Amino acid sequence: MAVKSRLICIWVLAVWLLSACSGGVPVAFKVDGVPVEKDELVYYMRDYSSLAAAEMESAYDVDSAEEGFWSNTYGELVPLEYLKTYAADRIARIKLEQIIAREQGIETPMAWTEQQEDLEEQNRQRREAYEAGEVVYGSIERDFVAYSANMLYSMRAAVQEKLNLTEAEYSALVDERLEHAEIQYEDMSVSPDDIA
Repeated sequence: MAVKSRLICIWVLAVWLLSACSGGVPVAFKVDGVPVEKDELVYYMRDYSSLAAAEMESAYDVDSAEEGFWSNTYGELVPLEYLKTYAADRIARIKLEQIIAREQGIETPMAWTEQQEDLEEQNRQRREAYEAGEVVYGSIERDFVAYSANMLYSMRAAVQEKLNLTEAEYSALVDERLEHAEIQYEDMSVSPDDIA
């Protein structure tokens, strides 16, 4: 009985730690235990929505501007579900790349909220440098697209260098990890209004 009580206490502590780490924010899914915040899923869905709409228009000869497009069924596909899967697959790959980086001792902000805070801090530093007359390359304030591209490029280069991998070998490593990743879906509910 004592062992069972200890296991229950450990389980409760683990659940509490996981919810504390996600800061109580809604989690859409987890990739090998790393939470993906719902806001991150929605952001990527918005980002990929025009691509998904174009694919649906081409495949099914429909107009993505028509009423109810995202919730209608075309063939066997519902555009919103297709978009959700597409975005989740892209996010899962990025999270696995970040997990690999962390395993190699390379720091990277894993959570969406951490990335937003890091972006704000970098923008603050860039503004201060500009105002102090220092040379600042690129725009003074970056948006998330520029921030993310820079973060991922730097992270990938650091991992490739640390593991002495070519770009193709690195990609194969990520593919292999993705094939064996544990994806746990939690709250994947997204409405067409969320991506508008």
